[in-house]
Amino acid sequence: MIKHLYLSMICLCVCSQLAMAQATDAWYQKADFAGTGREVPVSFSINGKGYIGMGDDGSNPLSDMWEYNPGSNSWIQKASFPDTARYEAFVFTIGNKAYIGGGFNPVLNKNYKDLWEFDPTANTWTKKANFGGLPTRTATGFAINGMGYVCTGSDSTGWSTDLWQYNPGTNSWAKKADFPGTGRIGGTAFSIGNIGYFGTGFDSLSVENSDFWAYNSGTNSWSQKMAFPGNGRRHAAAFAIGNTGYLGVGNQWVPNLFYYNDFYSYNPGSDMWTRVTDYTGWGRGGAGFFSIGNFGYVGAGIFNGTIENDFWQYSPNGSTGVDDLNADAGFTMYPSPAGDFVCIKTTSVQPLQVSIYDVSGKRILETAFAQRINIASLASGMYYVEVRGEAGLVRKVLVKM
Repeated sequence: MIKHLYLSMICLCVCSQLAMAQATDAWYQKADFAGTGREVPVSFSINGKGYIGMGDDGSNPLSDMWEYNPGSNSWIQKASFPDTARYEAFVFTIGNKAYIGGGFNPVLNKNYKDLWEFDPTANTWTKKANFGGLPTRTATGFAINGMGYVCTGSDSTGWSTDLWQYNPGTNSWAKKADFPGTGRIGGTAFSIGNIGYFGTGFDSLSVENSDFWAYNSGTNSWSQKMAFPGNGRRHAAAFAIGNTGYLGVGNQWVPNLFYYNDFYSYNPGSDMWTRVTDYTGWGRGGAGFFSIGNFGYVGAGIFNGTIENDFWQYSPNGSTGVDDLNADAGFTMYPSPAGDFVCIKTTSVQPLQVSIYDVSGKRILETAFAQRINIASLASGMYYVEVRGEAGLVRKVLVKM
């Protein structure tokens, strides 16, 4: 009777903890970015894959491009950017193509205004019409309704307030309504519906900004929105998941150097910000970022002078993105609660690797697949066990006694 009561209490505790985890947003550590660590790269997502490329490794500008597959949690290298290596380039995506241009090469001390179309499926680059403004760096790109937009940045006249629209159908640029805030570098943006949202960045008045603006492509007009509630910053990460925007991390240089790890969600309907779970990696400036489906991703970048290559997934509701599979689906794990060992059997994937995460999403153990895994070093508590195979991922909850 006592034994049954003890097991029932454990089951109740685990179910309660699991329900809480599923209802709360969370960050999960994923496979490290496979290229050289870097800051201020270009990053974007197309057709369920994410991309990080170019940027600065702390010593040299880069031209390589890498693709992330969330299904296999793996990276592969793609065709490199075909022109001069650079960082602080702009990027936007239209349909199944990415458009990358501008940027800076410190060796040549040169800004650029070229534009290139990247087709991930064909793995090819095609030269397009040069950017409509002056050669620029640290400008921000976004896309609305099949058109690309490039906002602000640094050119030979200083910090710009320009907004330019790119039409891929005619391969041409058109000047649009200037950004009404101060000219700036290192701003960030996301798009929801036919509205582009842009803010933060370092301006010509030496201010790290937190203002936030909406651009309506239908009326070619800007409107100021509720300011980003965190401290002003540059090189933040931003992405949209459904009808919600997310913005966070980034760094400041004025009045002193600081790297942020806070993150916020933005509701366009109510024009309200809400603080969400902080980025679990170190504070980060100049990271790569994008969203795929219901998840956001942030990685690489710089923290306190160290170039990083860790990579994290953000889940707004705490879901891991992989349904737990029961025994009938070919994934069996026992015992749970477990002592020093846990046994895993699976017929649903060709197993290659096992990873164990704590409830914060931090990966604490990774090993080649084995049917019996030693977990004696783990503290008592709840964990996620992830089995990765050629066909994808499966994950279950483990309780360590």
